[in-house]
Amino acid sequence: MKTSQLLSRIVFGLLVLCMLGYAQAEAPNPELKPSDLVTHGPWLTYPDPGEITIGFTTVPGCGAGVEYREVGTDEWKQAWHTVAGQIFRHRTARSIRLAGLKKNGEYEYRLILFVPQDKKYHEGSFPKLDNTHKTKQVVLVENPDFRFRTFTDAPEPFTFSVAADLQFSRDVKLRLLRDFHDKCGLKDSKFFAVIGDGHNDIRSMENSYIGTVIDGLQPLGGASRPALFIRGNHEWRGGEASLWTEYFPAPETRSTYFTFQCGDTFFIVLDSGEDKPATTLTYHYTGNNIDDQAFREEQRIWLAKVVETPAFKSAKWRIVLCHSAIYSHGGAYMYNHLAHICQDLFKKDKPQNRIHLWLSGHTHLYSRTIPGADQIYRPYRTRPYGKVYGGKDYDFTVLTVEAGGKDNVENSLVNVTVDKDKISVEARTPDNALMDAFEIKNDGTVVDLNNDTLLMKKSPASYK
Repeated sequence: MKTSQLLSRIVFGLLVLCMLGYAQAEAPNPELKPSDLVTHGPWLTYPDPGEITIGFTTVPGCGAGVEYREVGTDEWKQAWHTVAGQIFRHRTARSIRLAGLKKNGEYEYRLILFVPQDKKYHEGSFPKLDNTHKTKQVVLVENPDFRFRTFTDAPEPFTFSVAADLQFSRDVKLRLLRDFHDKCGLKDSKFFAVIGDGHNDIRSMENSYIGTVIDGLQPLGGASRPALFIRGNHEWRGGEASLWTEYFPAPETRSTYFTFQCGDTFFIVLDSGEDKPATTLTYHYTGNNIDDQAFREEQRIWLAKVVETPAFKSAKWRIVLCHSAIYSHGGAYMYNHLAHICQDLFKKDKPQNRIHLWLSGHTHLYSRTIPGADQIYRPYRTRPYGKVYGGKDYDFTVLTVEAGGKDNVENSLVNVTVDKDKISVEARTPDNALMDAFEIKNDGTVVDLNNDTLLMKKSPASYK
């Protein structure tokens, strides 16, 4: 073969390869399905007047965002999960904050997943994407349940629900959440708060927590009812525990403590930390927490500023959500943690900082403190309580929301209704039996609504 013929064939072959490569680069991806991309969610969290966060998880490699509009309007707006201005494609957690919404506005939303074609090195330009909806590289995930109503800061009555310590098998947890929803009032709540220990530890964030708590709430209105996922000591444990803020980044602090408002109520969410010091240097227990004292100080500085804000000062009602409590709970490590964070801010000699209710978990025993006393109420069906700590300096109720112990009382749902002149609280077992009921007036006065045969009042000497 002549040299000229050989060169011609080589050139022709290279040309064919280039054309094939270009055709492959320009060919659209196969039809993508939502189930191929979205793995968990969506869920709504961090509600505030005119704001909310939409979270969900995807397979890695795709960009993600949401489209949203006020119900009754035509124009969709977009918000993408971005980092430094670029769509973030390389992890699975998506957290998209929507702000500037109408207060008390009703919105619908849909998820938008973008799988852009990779640009080959020798291509002259990317494909044009003037309208992302017209390319097969984009998938919209739509559902009639994808809607929400934003909070308002105007006075209005509302009810929210709380539970804690859902440390059961996946099947039991799903059944418990279903009972809370169908029997105990969760379906009528404005929002739901899991006050810590949603799982024993976070070995895998998506299997341990997202795949149980989030998946359990999903068929119960989880795409339309906001929820708060508050870190307890067990969320400090496990190989992926440090990923918490990747899935649940608080908009205010980008951490695990934050504030929000609903009506004329101001909420403070605190992180009471691990219940043991970082002395056992293993990642699955406390070894990751070697600098948690700096975290205490960080919260202390933040909280001291919170109580000076106009929103806190002008609130008619103030409620704290925290896995442990500033008093009434055992365990010196967590107690000292909160004592450092709160200092003297909420003691009864600071009436300008009055807290009306502190909601907690951790002990696996339902209890209600008597403000200004070292005494508690507890249902007769639970096992004896331990020592009661330091209530004389505080004139607000600490409610530890879960039940446990005898008569197969696995847990409880607490429903809190905030109204014009009172806060009404009811605690119910999973089969909807009433465990406790009381009211709190604006001056902190507590009105007990229980029959004495259902609830027992004892002094600390009785808990031995």
